[in-house]
Amino acid sequence: MKLQRDREDYLKTILYLERKKRIHRNYRFVLGFNGALILFGALGLLTSAASALLHNSSTLLLSLHAMTELLPPSENAARLEDDPVRSFPEA
Repeated sequence: MKLQRDREDYLKTILYLERKKRIHRNYRFVLGFNGALILFGALGLLTSAASALLHNSSTLLLSLHAMTELLPPSENAARLEDDPVRSFPEA
């Protein structure tokens, strides 16, 4: 029972860290990309329509990417194999 709980805690920790990493990466992208759009618009390099199109497209693509799996099946399996709790027999 304790081993099962340890395994669940281990997997929850991995998923928490992966979610946190994705959120930070997405946040940095949004700030950088939209900041660049504002800068290019202020310099007259982008029209308002082009800036709006790029902003909305990036929002849509980023949202779609955020819905993908956190761990690909191969990476998920590799991490489970390295799980120290998994190497112990079930109680």
